[in-house]
Amino acid sequence: MIISDDDVRSIAALARIQLEDAEIPQQRRHLEALIGHLQLLHQVDVDRVPPSTHMVQEGNRLRADRPHAPLPIDRVLANAPDCSDEMFLVPRILGD
Repeated sequence: MIISDDDVRSIAALARIQLEDAEIPQQRRHLEALIGHLQLLHQVDVDRVPPSTHMVQEGNRLRADRPHAPLPIDRVLANAPDCSDEMFLVPRILGD
């Protein structure tokens, strides 16, 4: 595939890359080589390959979700920097 200098400039602008005029021919060659490799991938027969979202088909290993008694409030608040009336106190972040 032939890529023009304007194509290189457009791609660079989309990627937010500033290129000097002297860099454009080299980047054009790189993009043409990249597209050539991608065109090779189009030749690969993938008709019998099932679509997948992950390389390895493993599920999450989760523990059983069983209810249990909550922690006592004094243990919960033990490491809090500041608390009052069994609540965490946090600095005000909104104005009055």
